[in-house]
Amino acid sequence: MRTFRTIALAASLALSVIPAMAEPIGIYEQTTGKGPLGQQWVGGWAEGWNITEWFSDVTIDRNTLSYRYIAGGSWIGTPTQTYVFGTRAVKAGALTLNIDLSSNRQWDGSSTGMYIWQGEPANTTLLAGATGDALLSTSFTLNLGLGEAWGFMAVSGSIGDDLAYTGPVYGSFVVTDPSASGDVPEPASLALLGLGMLGFLAARRKA
Repeated sequence: MRTFRTIALAASLALSVIPAMAEPIGIYEQTTGKGPLGQQWVGGWAEGWNITEWFSDVTIDRNTLSYRYIAGGSWIGTPTQTYVFGTRAVKAGALTLNIDLSSNRQWDGSSTGMYIWQGEPANTTLLAGATGDALLSTSFTLNLGLGEAWGFMAVSGSIGDDLAYTGPVYGSFVVTDPSASGDVPEPASLALLGLGMLGFLAARRKA
């Protein structure tokens, strides 16, 4: 019953086209909003385990996609978190992006990876590791088909979900493309993307 409610909520969020601000959401839930390139985005998160049922702030706002794990205290450790943001190509061809990356400082026994993905969230390219609160600027070119899914992913936390280690998990992708149009995907296409991301996150949970 809980799984059904989560899927239903994710589907309704994916159909929504209202702007989203910082929104605490639970594991395997999603939020939507108008974000980078003037397009509609879907954002969600997963983790290796969720013993405390805590939430994450997942933000889609203007040119920024950000995440922050709301942990319950250092005694519980910080498990690995996976955050996925996705949208769909509004036109076919090359898309060159300027990307400013920022994430938390690593601690002993932790790891961070910030990625761009295309087609499906499992098809990733590493952009950066932990930036230690510094800003790292890079560029990346995607060759997209019309309506093809793409986006960003961040994975951060204790290696192996080891309770002996703890620390904050947060970060952001600031994405710009001066040549991009303001076109947005149809709501139905965004809904399909949202459900696809939910399936990916659920698959990571089973893994």
